[in-house]
Amino acid sequence: MKRKNLGRAVLVLFLLLPALAVWWPLWFMGTGALMPLDELRAALGPVLQGAEGSAFWPLLPSWPTLQPLAELLLDTPQFFTMFWNTCAIVFPQVLGQVLVGAPAAWAFSRLRFRGRRALFTLYIVLMLMPFQVTMVSGYLVADAMGIMDTFWAIILPGAFSTFPVFIMAKGFDAVPIALLEAASIDGAGPLRTFFHIGVPLGVPAKRRPARRRNCRSATKWKVQCTAGRHSPASWTRCTEATRADTSKSRSM
Repeated sequence: MKRKNLGRAVLVLFLLLPALAVWWPLWFMGTGALMPLDELRAALGPVLQGAEGSAFWPLLPSWPTLQPLAELLLDTPQFFTMFWNTCAIVFPQVLGQVLVGAPAAWAFSRLRFRGRRALFTLYIVLMLMPFQVTMVSGYLVADAMGIMDTFWAIILPGAFSTFPVFIMAKGFDAVPIALLEAASIDGAGPLRTFFHIGVPLGVPAKRRPARRRNCRSATKWKVQCTAGRHSPASWTRCTEATRADTSKSRSM
């Protein structure tokens, strides 16, 4: 019994070290958000301002305050601009993924038709391609559609992405076949089976691509400032605006 407890303690200690390595950035971010500016400068002055000495980070703020969060949420108009730009891009993408990806995933998971495996394999291949491979073709398609310099150039590729279809198809695979057969015996058609059984049971599978889209789309819209503009003059304007925002933040 003692040897078993010792082995369990060693295993917990072995797993605790990488867990602390993962949680430390989150703790760093949370305590930094509640730390006053004076204490933050004292702790990270050698790094942020080039002062003498060594930087340190306290486990807990000496005087926790919500003033940094209040200044960001209430006194920073640039933050609201970025926030609403993110909402304008993420929400339509997630809605499009649910409306387009869910029926496609259900078809791949539960319907049997000729060429299903080949088409699903093509989806996987497209999903594995990095963004750099499809960037030029996406640019040409957006230019042909006349949606350049708009949010639609970013929303539509995300709404018709292949990754949500793959994830939701795997989620629909977990729906018991016996439940679908029982619904068919009771007289439920394909659409009713999808909306009343497939969609409710596949909700966890829909959350994963939604969370992933929220993370990626928050920064992907910046591509429009570098590669999504028609002329170099637009790139210059975007660069000048970014430098102006950076200088304002440094002066504050």
